[in-house]
Amino acid sequence: MDHASNSPTLMGLPVELRLEIYSYLLTVPEEDDHKSPSDSTSSSSSSPTRPPIKRNASLSSSSACSTPKPVELYPQILRACHQTYDEAVELLYARNKFAAHSSLLTTFPRLHKGSAPVAAAHLSQLIRRFTLRLRLDVAPTFDAAQATVLLSGLDELDVDGWQAQYLGADIGALRMLEGVRGVKRARVWAGGYEAYAHWLQNNMMKGIGEPMDEFHEDSDSDPTSSEDM
Repeated sequence: MDHASNSPTLMGLPVELRLEIYSYLLTVPEEDDHKSPSDSTSSSSSSPTRPPIKRNASLSSSSACSTPKPVELYPQILRACHQTYDEAVELLYARNKFAAHSSLLTTFPRLHKGSAPVAAAHLSQLIRRFTLRLRLDVAPTFDAAQATVLLSGLDELDVDGWQAQYLGADIGALRMLEGVRGVKRARVWAGGYEAYAHWLQNNMMKGIGEPMDEFHEDSDSDPTSSEDM
């Protein structure tokens, strides 16, 4: 009896099971929602349906500015055949969070700090989740109009505003993002300017075209009185 001929194959599995397998091979587990991307501690997955898996640390991170749990992805599965590519490519690009380019934003994003940037436009357009690390004490190299066009309507956007010295800058760089709207889930961190960060993320999640709420300049004047993010 030829046992090889009766062995199950990937394509012989129901599509639901294939998608589950692809998710283990191509997606990074979620990080703790309450941590800034620049936090140095790793966290457990927020998905209760996916058990923790020990993976290689050489290909890790869902953003270029974090130190996440070790993880290794296997994009080689996309080269198995046309069908696996069609079924799985969106998992790799739409489900993972990519690091936005510091000046080009959604152009040439990286899955993690050591990875090659995504150069193909048809692939970068599939990405719906980004982390932008924005230095507050340096003038941004993108303008407000560019940010509005490229970042509006995303599924998820994390903005990590940082500075070399606590309260050594202002919110001028973050103001470049005030026109961003329609983000399904926005999170903004900015040490010392927590009230403004909270205001900005709420405005990002308003519908495209909706006016922003008024922010009072003195809200962040005393960091100890700002809302705890």
